[in-house]
Amino acid sequence: MATNKNILIIISGFVAVILMMNSIAYYSVFQFRQANDAFNVRQNNVEEKIELVAQLREAMFMRVLILRKMVLIKDDFALDEERMRFYSQEREIIGIRDNLLAKLDAEDLKLLNRFFELGRANTPTLNRIIDSLVTGEEPEQVVNDLFMRSFKTQEEVVLVLVKLTNNLQLKQKKNVEAYTQESHRIHKVSI
Repeated sequence: MATNKNILIIISGFVAVILMMNSIAYYSVFQFRQANDAFNVRQNNVEEKIELVAQLREAMFMRVLILRKMVLIKDDFALDEERMRFYSQEREIIGIRDNLLAKLDAEDLKLLNRFFELGRANTPTLNRIIDSLVTGEEPEQVVNDLFMRSFKTQEEVVLVLVKLTNNLQLKQKKNVEAYTQESHRIHKVSI
């Protein structure tokens, strides 16, 4: 009878150990899943911001290309069509900006605001270029000088967008590092 009790105690001990191991394994899997979900949300967030900044950069470059194309066009109708495309790119940029405003933190918002400050400062020059190209009233040298002034501002705009992209990529890297550390911590706890 004592041996039955001993066998029952030993079996109960093994069952308890197996249950504890299963509980720890379940808890570890649960923690890994939570860490993975949190990581995916953060990464998707940053990737979406990077994509929006890339769209912003593309729209800006498209405007520059449209302006350059307008210089080469001699047909008034084609010139007017390109002018309309130029302004439609502005609406696209504003839409991207509105989307980004809700997603960026304070540091990145400063860069985005700088981007739009530069854009607002450059708008009169761009409008004058377009008016000159459409009306033909300005001498070619004046239009070229306006282009040069505009391109200097555009260079600054590009640098702001590069810095914003770099900031976002750095955040992405930090997310990966934080996830790796959390995974190692969970792994150590489960062992």
